[in-house]
Amino acid sequence: MKEIERGIRLQTLQIVMLGISVLLAVVLIITALRVQDGYKETQQATDRYAQSLRDASAMEEASDYLTLQARAFAATADLQYMKNYFEEINVSKRRDNAIDNIQEIMGDTIAFQYMTDALQHSEELEHIEYYSMRLVLEAKGVAESEWPQEVLAEELSPQDAALSAEKKMDRASEVLYDELYRSYKDSIYQSIEKCTGDLVDTTQKQQMESAEHLSTLLRHQFLLIGISLMIVFVIVLLTFVLIIRPMETSVQRINNQERLPENGAYEMRFLARTYNEMFDENEKHHVKLSYEASHDALTGLYNRGAFDKMRKTFDELSIALLLIDVDYFKTINDTYGHDGGDAALRNVGMVLRDAFRAEDRVCRIGGDEFAVIMVNVSSSLEELVRKKIETAAVKLQNPPKDVPPVTLSVGVAFGDREEPTGDIYKDADTALYKTKEAGRNGITFYGEQSRR
Repeated sequence: MKEIERGIRLQTLQIVMLGISVLLAVVLIITALRVQDGYKETQQATDRYAQSLRDASAMEEASDYLTLQARAFAATADLQYMKNYFEEINVSKRRDNAIDNIQEIMGDTIAFQYMTDALQHSEELEHIEYYSMRLVLEAKGVAESEWPQEVLAEELSPQDAALSAEKKMDRASEVLYDELYRSYKDSIYQSIEKCTGDLVDTTQKQQMESAEHLSTLLRHQFLLIGISLMIVFVIVLLTFVLIIRPMETSVQRINNQERLPENGAYEMRFLARTYNEMFDENEKHHVKLSYEASHDALTGLYNRGAFDKMRKTFDELSIALLLIDVDYFKTINDTYGHDGGDAALRNVGMVLRDAFRAEDRVCRIGGDEFAVIMVNVSSSLEELVRKKIETAAVKLQNPPKDVPPVTLSVGVAFGDREEPTGDIYKDADTALYKTKEAGRNGITFYGEQSRR
């Protein structure tokens, strides 16, 4: 009788354990499905993010392509460039397609509004480009029957219409490089950058919400696994090895702001890739902040802090240091206003950057003070340096429209100069002082008299 009762109890226990196992299995399946849904939501958000980035890039590439074709046509008058331009406008329509795609993916969000702003600025640029094309077509005497309708509808100003053919060609290039054109281009880049930033922020928020949701599900799974440990030990072990442990590590690394290893089950690899994309994007933002910390906001040149650091990294025996002041800059500010002064400084920065090699370091170290560190040079290149400065001086005396002309005072010291004081900066400054004593607007090499 006792054996029968014991057997009934064991059988009942087995049935209860089986029922608990089935119930736990059902609960675990439901939890796993919810995790899978979370992964799907993350994947969909990432897919939308990736597609939107591609569309934003397509918008920027199309805008730059149109600028390139318009400028090439203004420079060469080759009709093929104009045909390429209008094929992009009327056939390829990458900008319009990018806008449509982002609206379909993101809806009427802030990111879409930024893209709309970029398209609007790009379309405003078209009129400037049509204007440039008309100048070229008139200058080259191309029959109006060969003109695109958009160009035909663009009217020249009386002043430009009266220009000679040669002047019209010059004017055609000028309108594509002036401040107005650059401001529109900058607006396009800024709108696209804001769109990308909003996409990053939105996706990052979704990723963090997904991580929290997954963390909650993990706690539930730990509880269920603890209850069913003695019943389904093998299942618990496999789940722990293949899913739980990798998830725990991933959550810890997310909290520690570290990259995730792309291994384990497919879902874990996908989660790692998604998170790593966001991690890398964040690193890019840090790089951008680092760039801004070492560069002058007005001219885009290296700033004083970067200049001081670079001086310590180069072997002074193989460099040349140029210290450059803009002559009578206060007078320029008083005459043209601060906007004119800023325009003059930007022009000086651009001319100096163009005058020297890519490996040379052009810096703005003060309000109207610039410096150039030329690497791998010796005093045998003195005449070359003089010609670079003289060429730059000519450009600065003939600046673009609305930019005040300026002159420069320059002092130069080579690393292998004779009778150095021991400090190349001091010697370059001494040479600069001699240039100013001689009436400015000139260049002096350390150890010689100033030469204008």
